Order: sequence, then C-alpha cells, then structure tokens
Amino acid sequence: MRGNSMKRSKFMSLLVAAALLAGLLAACGGAPGNTAGSSTTAGAGSTASGAADSDTASNADSSAADGAAGQADAQPATQAQQESGDAPAGDDSDNSGDDSGDIGDSGGEKEPANLVVAWWGSQSRNEKFQGALDKYMELNPHVAIESQTSGFSDHMVAMQAAAASNAMPDIVMLQGAYYGPYVSGGLLTDLNAYAGAGLDLSEIADSVLASTTVDGKLYGICAGTNSPAVLYNKTLLDEHGIAVPDYMGMDGFAELSAKIYAATGYKTYISNPGQMVEYILRGYGHVLYGQDALGAESYEQLLPYYALLERGRAEGWLIDISVVIGRDSTEEQPMLYSDAPENSSWCSFFNSNQADAMQGVAPEGMEIGLATCPTDTPDKSGYLREAMSWTVPTQAGNTGEAIALLNWIVNSYEANEIIMAEPGVPANATAAAAIAPGLSDIQKKIFAYINDVVTPRCAPSNPPAGAGGSEAAALIEELHEKVYYGELTAEAAAKELFDRGNAIMREAAERTAS
Repeated sequence: MRGNSMKRSKFMSLLVAAALLAGLLAACGGAPGNTAGSSTTAGAGSTASGAADSDTASNADSSAADGAAGQADAQPATQAQQESGDAPAGDDSDNSGDDSGDIGDSGGEKEPANLVVAWWGSQSRNEKFQGALDKYMELNPHVAIESQTSGFSDHMVAMQAAAASNAMPDIVMLQGAYYGPYVSGGLLTDLNAYAGAGLDLSEIADSVLASTTVDGKLYGICAGTNSPAVLYNKTLLDEHGIAVPDYMGMDGFAELSAKIYAATGYKTYISNPGQMVEYILRGYGHVLYGQDALGAESYEQLLPYYALLERGRAEGWLIDISVVIGRDSTEEQPMLYSDAPENSSWCSFFNSNQADAMQGVAPEGMEIGLATCPTDTPDKSGYLREAMSWTVPTQAGNTGEAIALLNWIVNSYEANEIIMAEPGVPANATAAAAIAPGLSDIQKKIFAYINDVVTPRCAPSNPPAGAGGSEAAALIEELHEKVYYGELTAEAAAKELFDRGNAIMREAAERTAS
C-alpha cells in the first residue's frame, strides 16, 4: 500500500511552550505595520537523511524565487474562492481519526487522497516529521502522503521550480522572508477562509499569527516559535571560568570573543548575516525588508554588523571563512567538529530551536548553551518569530485534505508528542503545555530561553518581507563573505547593501505591480 523505502534525489540548483505560553507570546504584541542530500518518501516507516538545517534566510538564489513564482499561475477556482472569503465546498475537516484539535465529523467512507508535504531540515527533524505523517496515515487510511525533504537552499530552489511548473506540493514549509513572490503570484491560500471551518486557530496567539499575515491575509501557520540566539560550547567555557551573558552589546561581544580566543585558542564564527543585520537594524526602530525598499535610513544603520566582522579580522579572533565554506549541515559546524582550536569556534549564530539538533550531534560530554545575539538595543532588537511556517499552495488542488492535515499537525497532541518541539515552541499553547513534561534537557533549556530571557524583553516581530526580500538577503550574504575574506571594508559593504538593496526592493515591487 505505502512503500517503506526513501527515494533519494538531489534537487537541481537553478541560480542560486506552558499554559502561560499564549500570554508570554502576546507580551511581544502584534507585528509592526545548506545544501545537503534530499529525499522523497511515500509511506510509513521512512526517514530522510543527510539534510542540512538552516532555519534562517539563506543564500539560495532569490532572483529565481521572484521570477519563478511570479511566472506561475494560480488555479482560477481557488483564487476566486479566496477572494470571496469562502472555504471551498466539500471541505472535510475531520481527517485525524481522533478528537484532538479536530473540527467537525464528516463520517462515512472517504475517497482516497494523495498529498505531498515538503520541508527542509536536519535528520532529527526529518525523522520526527515523518513519524507524525506516518501516524496521520495510520489514523486516516484513505490518505497517502509523499514527503519531500532537503536542505534549506535546495528546498527553496525546488519550490521555485515547482511554482514555475504549476506543481507545488499540497503543504510547503516556508519562511516569512520568502513569502513575497509567492504571495504576489497568488500561490498561497489565505487560511483565514478556513478558520473555524476546518482549521482551529483558537489556541494560537495573535502575535504568532501576525508573523505570517500579509495585508490581512493569513498565508501560513507557525510550525514552531523561536528567537535568534548565540549557541555556544558551554562545557569549554565553563572549564575556563568564562560566562556568556545575555543582552550583550556589540563591544561586549567583541571583547568576550577576544577573551575566549586568548584563553582557549578557539575563534568566533559569526553566521546568518541576514538575520543579524535585521536584528541590529530593529534597534533603530526599522524593519529591514519593506515592500519596496530597505528600512534603513542610511548606510550607517547597516554598518554595525559588518564592522563587527572587520574588527574580528583585525583582532584575530574571527574564524577563517575558508573553514566554514561548504560546511552547511548541523553536524559540520565548527563549534562541533574541527581538527584544531584555530579551526574551531566557541559559538554559532543560529536560532533557539536549532540547539536541539546541535546538542543531538555534539561530541559526547559537550553541553550547548544559549544566549541572546549581540545588539546595543536588546529591548528593540529581540523578538519571537515563526521559526518556519506551513503554507498551503493554491496549485495542488486538494485543499480540503491539506487543511485537515495542517490542522492535525498544529493542534493535535499526537502530532506534537511525536514532533516534540523540534521546530521550536509549538504555536498551540495547549499543545506546548501538554508536551512539556516529556521535553529533553536541551528542549527545556530552549523553552526557558524563550519564556524567561526573550519574552520579557522583546518587541513585535517583523512582518513578512516584500517581493525583493529574498534577493536582498542573498546580497547580504554575498557582502558578508567579502568582508570575511577582507575583499571589502565594512563601510564599503554597508554602502553597497544600502544602494543595491534598495534597488533590488524597488525593482521587485515594480515587477510585482506590473
């Protein structure tokens, strides 16, 4: 009936939680204003392997995203249904086989349904997501689910290609920064049409829903809540009596990095540049990706991140970029594996949920710690966000069954017990409270970081980016590497980002308007 084998395929590159959780999330208010192996699976018992876990804006080719999604055509009937605000007739919301988070009961024999679900992630995520899908198929024998998994960059490229071919999966994992071209192309379903009619949103905080809402339309459901974080080798630093404080300023982080290098020989790996530029710019009260421009008022507001890299090069504590090029998977991070201290890093800049995957593959005896990313304005820079979100493309055509599966993934205890907060703190507050007793030590640490460190001092998360956001993110990555290599000064990089980034956003907005 359903195969147990995982078909391996490589996507071609085109161009490049507790009962108080809802209150804690709401404390931040509403929104203002790796390349690795990939897999395709159909059936129970299968797991994916060799996938990288990025969870952040990547240097996947974003111009392809803007072009491919803009060229794809949404199905007319689905578009009309969205515009009318009505859920499609025949929506069948009770497909879970239990009474957890389900709405309605259609009863009777059900027609066979084939669904395709696509995401990116580490081996740990693949196993947990596949386990949840296998459970859903067990509860719903009329449903067969094919899984498409890969690293972040390959996933984004594959979705761009699928959009251009009018063949997107039934459920797709995306990030807000990459919504632009899909929204402008009419490729994502407005989930508001199903609220209370197949999709239960009652246990999800408004602030979480806001992060996947564009112009009043809900295009995704948060798969997990996280926050930017510095993940670090706590065991190493404890051995040398060095503590990593939260709410570090830029100078404080540089001084700490120099101290650690002097004491241990371990260098500093500053990664995820798009996220860090955004994080720091929030301190000025600006959103990085607007609808037709960057939010920075001047290049000087984009300078601090690149200046930190430049300072690290000059002072000798920044890791050699050649050590990390091509090492995109979690298991390859220089914080976890290296051949010498000078090729090792005491930290990595990721997101809080990724501490789980990193702890899972860390050498025996290494404890991973979490701290806030450096910024001189932590109360403005810090935020809770959708680590990633589930979307329902308009092209697939089996929207009712896709909504039923999405509702089960987000709201049921069964699904959340299997996934066990791998993508971050569950969006459903009741589900988060229910699974809390079963959390591992590192997951408890992640929950504490979100609830006790970030939430009391956070600002509203940014809205999804405009159509050129992903292309601008690729530019940030390009300039990051050039400063790392010493090919550009920090000032030159900030100026280029300001000029080219604004041009990218403006041109993308014009293409969308036309």
